[in-house]
Amino acid sequence: MSPDGLTDKGRHILVVERDMIVGLSLAEDLLDLGFRVSGPFICAEDVLALMPVDPPDLAIVDVSLRDGSGRQTARALAERAIPFVLFSARDSRETREDEFAETPWVDKPASTERLLEVLNAFIAGRTAPMPGAVA
Repeated sequence: MSPDGLTDKGRHILVVERDMIVGLSLAEDLLDLGFRVSGPFICAEDVLALMPVDPPDLAIVDVSLRDGSGRQTARALAERAIPFVLFSARDSRETREDEFAETPWVDKPASTERLLEVLNAFIAGRTAPMPGAVA
């Protein structure tokens, strides 16, 4: 599988996933495709500490993290105009109101290929700031 528009070798993807097994599998798939991967992170606190030091180019974010909601991570990504996809088994209708209504969402379970397709489509169509981004 080719990541298409994401093909810059070494592109940095942040994996934020509550389930360590899912996160490790996703990270391994992304590494095999030539991406540089940070994570998986299971807590927002760790992600927020990493971003100023080693900001990612893209992110895959679970809505539910061990230390609460993934919203804090999503907001920090949006403020930095870093493209991300929300990835969750939770019902998207209850989570996607307000600032994340336009953010790409992928329901679990989903393949790495599906996540990359959604990120690719989002990046290709991006002409405005990320939803929820602070101008």
